[in-house]
Formats: sequence, C-alpha cells, structure tokens
Amino acid sequence: MPFDYESWLIDAAEPVLRRAVEVGALALTDWERALYCLWVADYSMRNAGDLGSAYDLASDFKTAGLAAARTTDLRAMTSLFALDDAEFERRYAGSFDDVCRELLAKQSLP
Repeated sequence: MPFDYESWLIDAAEPVLRRAVEVGALALTDWERALYCLWVADYSMRNAGDLGSAYDLASDFKTAGLAAARTTDLRAMTSLFALDDAEFERRYAGSFDDVCRELLAKQSLP
C-alpha cells in the first residue's frame, strides 16, 4: 500500500501552522517554512485547482518556499517552486510525492 503523503502533509503541517500563527512565520525553521509553503500550495491546488488561493493565504509562499527548499537542500521542492506559476500548476500533482518524500526524510534532522 503506497504511503499517503496528502494525510502526512496535513498532519505534519498542523503544529507548524499553529506555530506560525503564535510566533509568526519568520520564526519558523527553514524546514518548517518549506512545509508551510508546500501546505499553502497544496491547499490551493486541491481546493481551487490553481495557485490563486495560495497567494491569498501567503503572498510570498513561492519565494519563501523556494528559499527554504534551497537552504534545506530539498531538490524536488526547489525544482517545483522555481517554475513559473503555469508550469508549477501543470507539474504539481506529479511532483507532490517526491517533494513530500524529501520533507519527510529531513523531518527529524536539525
């Protein structure tokens, strides 16, 4: 049975979202920021089918996500978040598992 990355993202993002509200997104670690930005993109893509809602939730989600992905050496996420919006939207579903797999692998690392 394949791993359910969608459920993992929702569960892993919950405490990060709470922390972002409590202390501010700038206080998040790079890994937390990457997860947060992926969650923002995922929420928008799954609910609206595009990135429009993501920009409403966090106008800098793409640049912040790209910076966090680079700092945390998340290559699949870096590749996805470096794309223009139209290409990001086209490739999102096919990249989702790889991006989550990278994040999950680095979840417990400092």
